[in-house]
Amino acid sequence: MDMYAFPTEKAVLTLKGKGGVTISVVTAHRVGGYNEPKQLQSPPAGYPEGYPSYEVLSSRDQVDILKLRRLEPIFYASDDASVWKEFGPRHGR
Repeated sequence: MDMYAFPTEKAVLTLKGKGGVTISVVTAHRVGGYNEPKQLQSPPAGYPEGYPSYEVLSSRDQVDILKLRRLEPIFYASDDASVWKEFGPRHGR
């Protein structure tokens, strides 16, 4: 899966299958009107400066929080309750 976050309120995610065949492309909107990844008020130790960072994205009435642990082509879906409490929608999980 690739994600391109623009310096605007949107991101494009591309899901690819075997051989790099595109399965789906989704345009998501950043929740909360921000243009750069969010960071926790008190980030945990052990991460490079500026990380972890989070993208709170909404598409098709679904909200997800993606976690970026460092500058790398890997991101993770976050189910951490403290992250959702800080960044999630008011009526989120």
